[in-house]
Amino acid sequence: MFRKRVVCLLGSPRAGGNSDRLAEAFAGALRSRGAFLELYALRELSFSGCRNLFHCKRGGERCGLADGLSPILEAVREADVLVLSSPIYFTDITSDLKAAIERFFSFLVPGYPTAPVKTRLVGDKTLVLIQTQGEGREAYADLLNRYEKGFRMLGFNAFHLIHGYAVRETGDLAARPDLFTEIENLAAEL
Repeated sequence: MFRKRVVCLLGSPRAGGNSDRLAEAFAGALRSRGAFLELYALRELSFSGCRNLFHCKRGGERCGLADGLSPILEAVREADVLVLSSPIYFTDITSDLKAAIERFFSFLVPGYPTAPVKTRLVGDKTLVLIQTQGEGREAYADLLNRYEKGFRMLGFNAFHLIHGYAVRETGDLAARPDLFTEIENLAAEL
């Protein structure tokens, strides 16, 4: 039996918030179906975004920075499914998650803009974005689309959004059982 390897990055700076709770529910649903899952809270790590060292483009196969994100980049490299979880902070994902995504630049091959194969990542990859926000459904509904082009260059070919809108306070998820049903359905599909 093939077990999917799933890496989940928690982008919230606040432990136990809505995006963490949805990501943990999704992780539990995937584990119950046999997935090998690694969950990382970015708030607990010391790391930075891309520093434009170009080590990864000038002879190195990996990011030239050695920090708390380094082992996570290796896990992402091997993952079949990448789950990114974040509340919306001032119209976008959190700065911790954005900094981690910047480091995915190291997965692109030298000369990637014109290279026929742009990525060092192999295999079919799936991205799941868990996005929470206090605003209604329409606000930031395009967020996954904004990041999709970059992830397609990295070799991701399937994209899913779990959109927790209108959940400003932690207790607001109790009024959104539809999100937990969506999580169970997506876990079954993957």
